Amino acid sequence: MKRIITLVALVSALTVSTATAQKINDAAFKAKLEKSNADIANPKKSSKAATWLTRGKLCADAIMEPTKNIFSGLDANMLAMSLGTPASAVNGDVHSFDWVDIHTKGGKVAAWVVKKEVIPGAFELAKEAFAKAYELDASQAPKIKTTLDALINHYSELGSTSIDITEYKSAIDAYLKAVELQQNPAIGKADPRYYFFAGQLAAFLGAQEAQYFADGETYLKKALELDYKDEQGNLYYFLFHCY
Repeated sequence: MKRIITLVALVSALTVSTATAQKINDAAFKAKLEKSNADIANPKKSSKAATWLTRGKLCADAIMEPTKNIFSGLDANMLAMSLGTPASAVNGDVHSFDWVDIHTKGGKVAAWVVKKEVIPGAFELAKEAFAKAYELDASQAPKIKTTLDALINHYSELGSTSIDITEYKSAIDAYLKAVELQQNPAIGKADPRYYFFAGQLAAFLGAQEAQYFADGETYLKKALELDYKDEQGNLYYFLFHCY
């Protein structure tokens, strides 16, 4: 009898989740940020690495919150259970939620576009916070790296999936953010592939907006500086077009 009651409760919970819109408590995130701001303004607290580490984690969580329950390849039928009922669907393959639009292909999640930030400017706040945490106490590097790795993976996947829906500008932005985060001493090494990916996309966009040729040159040269290995010569091909 107890098992039956438990199963009924579980089904009821799932039913409720599929009948509600995507819920993100952005007010709670902003309240925590206000508390963090107060801590930063306190000389005693701001001198501790833990204060900055907490701030960095908060901002990282805010960045990943709208898409934390989705991934490429997720069955589209699971979206309602993960995010709630979409506000609308366009042609059956773009599911619009409050915070994110999910693109599906063949019944699977293919890509997503975040429509608004939980904490405005969270990326720069997070980058600054983790840099400060390391500066104050380098022994915190493993904890800093754990959160940074998750955030870097978030942007890396966003870059990859954005290409699939021809959101090239978003892909460039995502790859550059990933490599920026890698510059934190807790990571210690930037992956030149991110600059290469950004560079080749910029070279492609240059045909539409000339400024991207200059950007592509910058990114591709940076990949070379970081000793990017390109046995097929693609980097030089795209760099030639940028020139």
